[in-house]
Amino acid sequence: MIRSLLLATAALGSLFVHEIKAQCSLTQANTCVCKTPGSTSCSLEPDMTISWYALESYQSGPNEYAQNATSNAGRLRVSGSTPNIGHGPLEVRTVDVNGLRRFVCGTDTFTVSGQTNFSCPNGENPKQIIFQQIYRKNGNSMSLNERMAGSMTYHSSHGHYHVNDWVRMSLRLEDINEPDPRNWPILATGAKIGFCLMDYGSCTYYNGHCRDTQEYGQGTTMTTPMFPNNGMYGGYGCGTNVQGISVGRTDIYSEGLDMMWVNLMPGLCNGNYWIVAEVDPTNVFQEEDDDNNWTAIPFNITQQRPANDGGTANISAPNGLRGVLGGTVELIATPGTAYLWSNGATTRSIEVSTADNYSVQVTAPCGNLVSGTVAVTFDAPLDPPVGYGASAVGPASVELSATGSGGSIVWYDAPGEGNEVGTGGQFNTPVLTEPTPYYAAVRSVVPGLSASGAKTDRSTGAQNSSSLRQWTIFDAYEPFILESVKVYATGNGDRHFALVDNVGNLIEERYVFVADGTQTIDLDFHVPAGVN
Repeated sequence: MIRSLLLATAALGSLFVHEIKAQCSLTQANTCVCKTPGSTSCSLEPDMTISWYALESYQSGPNEYAQNATSNAGRLRVSGSTPNIGHGPLEVRTVDVNGLRRFVCGTDTFTVSGQTNFSCPNGENPKQIIFQQIYRKNGNSMSLNERMAGSMTYHSSHGHYHVNDWVRMSLRLEDINEPDPRNWPILATGAKIGFCLMDYGSCTYYNGHCRDTQEYGQGTTMTTPMFPNNGMYGGYGCGTNVQGISVGRTDIYSEGLDMMWVNLMPGLCNGNYWIVAEVDPTNVFQEEDDDNNWTAIPFNITQQRPANDGGTANISAPNGLRGVLGGTVELIATPGTAYLWSNGATTRSIEVSTADNYSVQVTAPCGNLVSGTVAVTFDAPLDPPVGYGASAVGPASVELSATGSGGSIVWYDAPGEGNEVGTGGQFNTPVLTEPTPYYAAVRSVVPGLSASGAKTDRSTGAQNSSSLRQWTIFDAYEPFILESVKVYATGNGDRHFALVDNVGNLIEERYVFVADGTQTIDLDFHVPAGVN
């Protein structure tokens, strides 16, 4: 009897051990670990990173192509690996808990039930709003919360959905006085890259991709067993309804895939640069840590213009060249590694408070670049207006008034950076139920000169081109705003418009959906003074 009892006890013990083993999954929270040690109730969030090791070494690292290459002309092709080193999966769905999908066309949102595809009325590819699923540990039970996060776009060339703006990559010059590479001067950018989120492989298989820091050359390599919640594995693929990256896994988009490149513009000189990459750059996804979403690696450009090949610098003035006495005007030089302004300043951006002509010398890969001069002027400040308040038994609207000279009266709902709510000597408030302050100011506007450049229409013999790049080259004698351009498009599509200086530095860019036919595209590029 004692023997039988001992055997029965052993059998029960064996069953009990088996029952509690490996109970951290998408449905079981028994052994799931919270980020905060000892906590038994928490959100199990992902922690997305991007691997410097993969950026540098995957498929032999970045590959650069010359401007006259027969394929990939002027491209720097790169790979991206985005490991999830958090306590929960990154899971996104294209349908909400009510079975509804939402498609965005321009500024309009369409809600549909059932269908997985949708066509915008104007032919634009719709962006489909996606919903992030946040798993939550409540003791031993698991629950799921849903939140709207970002969007996907269907790419017919690939046959599946890509998460929009998942990774951004850029070519930058190092600023030794700035510790964060994301603040270094940008010379070139990649396309707005979308990933099809999936479990491409484990941290164990892609050894070196998953690290506890993504700063270049640093970080302890992490393998899948090192993640306490690695059982939260969704086996995610390029699905129409569900995509994601599990705990202790990574997704990889190799440089051979569409849009995995940085656009090197003509004029860029050979030299030492850095490639900076950032995952979820707009922080649309909820995760444990938003501060480790970037990485940077050094890269030597060798197939563009020869180093020290010459060129000129330019000066931009984001808020114009006119200021108010007692204030300042900001001037920004072409990116470089060293700067010398005509007033002796040695930083890329300067604030000047004296009316004068300013120029700058910039040390850059193309050599010692010298700018032309820009004239900064300062006007006397206007006298503040005299305001007259009003009162009434509420709820009621009241009429406020103000007088001033030297400009027009403008009304605001707050001082400083308040919203403009009216103009003119009199202002009628909305219906008020309590005392409410408003603010009057005198504003003087110096009208700018509007002009059209190039030709107003295509000349006889003009033809459309399917070339990846077409340019209009011009000199800017002083800073101005390029408001719009007329384009002739054959077929619908997203187009990339870029403003580039004479040494290949990207100044501004826009990605615009252009419908078939002739139309005007608003750009609002701030063009600095400079040649070519």
